[in-house]
Amino acid sequence: HDQRVEREGRRSFRLFQSLDREERLKLRVHMHIAADYLTEAALLGLRPGFGSERLWLGHAKAFADGTLGSQTALMLEPFEGTDNTGLAVTSADELWELAIQANRAGFPLSIHAIGDRAIRDVINVLSEFKPDLAAGQLAHRIEHVQIIQPDDMQRMAQHGIIASMQPVHLVFDWRTADRVWGQRSRYTYAFRSLLNAGVPLAFGSDAPVAPLDPLLGIYAAATRQDEQGQPGEGWHPAERLTIPEIIHGYTMGPAQLAGQAHRQGSVTPGKWADMIALDRNIFEIEPTEIKDVRVAMTVFGGEVVHSL
Repeated sequence: HDQRVEREGRRSFRLFQSLDREERLKLRVHMHIAADYLTEAALLGLRPGFGSERLWLGHAKAFADGTLGSQTALMLEPFEGTDNTGLAVTSADELWELAIQANRAGFPLSIHAIGDRAIRDVINVLSEFKPDLAAGQLAHRIEHVQIIQPDDMQRMAQHGIIASMQPVHLVFDWRTADRVWGQRSRYTYAFRSLLNAGVPLAFGSDAPVAPLDPLLGIYAAATRQDEQGQPGEGWHPAERLTIPEIIHGYTMGPAQLAGQAHRQGSVTPGKWADMIALDRNIFEIEPTEIKDVRVAMTVFGGEVVHSL
């Protein structure tokens, strides 16, 4: 579960710390800090991993552009029927300065980038600041990666940049993407193309912007359909993933992203006993049924914290 120390994030951080001290925090929180706080974090000597087994610091978070719905995603070419190419929330030059600052402070970057121009700008910067993974440093990540050019997929893979994506957005966005991006939407939520290019995938929800339920996200990545089963053949069905690939994206993917793959992400001896039981076997049912599956039991650190 990702959180960000900014605005309401500061209150969340205090709440999580209080719950952690009282041993009432029943999830593991990889806490971002806003890039605006990098100077203060460095002065305090804070580094990724600082915290406990339930709550720790992770990446520094920044925004390269806006969103799809508001047509402020930064694009290489204008939105359909307009001369609007979106908005750079953080300019390319500012991204360079941010990367220098984060590198000095020892923090990897997590950068929101929706449009293909924003993603390209971010790759240009992150490719010059490669973390030492062998020394335990965390990989950089691009948040959302909603529309990307094929050449940039290869560059992400080459430089080990993680695509932190939220398949659930496809359920609500595919019609909008078709309308404002036209034929370019072929490489929107391009899960299969990214995976085939060798880009590490880590899936999440983007709550509260989108529903928290990961099963709806699994359904979306498997079917490329909305909750009404549209479009019938799936939206750009060549980008579908298999259920094992999607489960990896929701389990080992985030664990690797957080630098915790040795302790979570799979049911393996020696790892934290964090797992769920579902009321149906999603490897055996039709992908269209997955959105209706319920969590029958949740186990956190070996303790049953939810059951039907």
